[in-house]
Amino acid sequence: MAAPDLMLSIGRATVAASDTAAVAAAIATANQQAAVEGVPDGFNPATIDPAKAQALLAALAKAPLAALAGRNLILNAYNLRIGTSSPTTPASFTGAVRLEIDSEHGASVMANVLVAPDCATAIARAAAARELTAAADAEVNAATGDAVMPARRRRQAVSRVWFDNAAAQATCQPSEATAAERAAAEKAMKAAIVIGGAIQ
Repeated sequence: MAAPDLMLSIGRATVAASDTAAVAAAIATANQQAAVEGVPDGFNPATIDPAKAQALLAALAKAPLAALAGRNLILNAYNLRIGTSSPTTPASFTGAVRLEIDSEHGASVMANVLVAPDCATAIARAAAARELTAAADAEVNAATGDAVMPARRRRQAVSRVWFDNAAAQATCQPSEATAAERAAAEKAMKAAIVIGGAIQ
């Protein structure tokens, strides 16, 4: 059970980390808003895995950080490694968890969590995301009219998941091949970025 004074910003909601029902409800709402339509479960980089989130909060309760006291921790899928697509599992948070404050936003803070990747998850998801990115490229190239932007958003999502997991795979299995895949994934991700409705 998380420390009572730890507050979380989850999407547009602010809830106490100790209120597991409220946390679960806020995550469900945030995930509905963050999910990219047409992207398979597990490949939406902004959606939160509830089990990973609860495992992280349980770890923080064992060793609360003074920097978080009286402040809101932004429950971010990517930075905290609790995304449905992150190369982690709930077990990744059972040991010591290190948090580093990344930025401050008024009463809220964004933090990065430092945990080792789950190698089996990273390897399997990188391979799957690579195939999804290739399919998304084909979809974008074939799309016309109103179908173009949704296709680009799907490509942006899956290419980011490919990079995230390819980077973890390269950590787990350092080699020229995994380094090359990481570089290819990074190139694909950068090429697929959508900002203000346009690819940058």
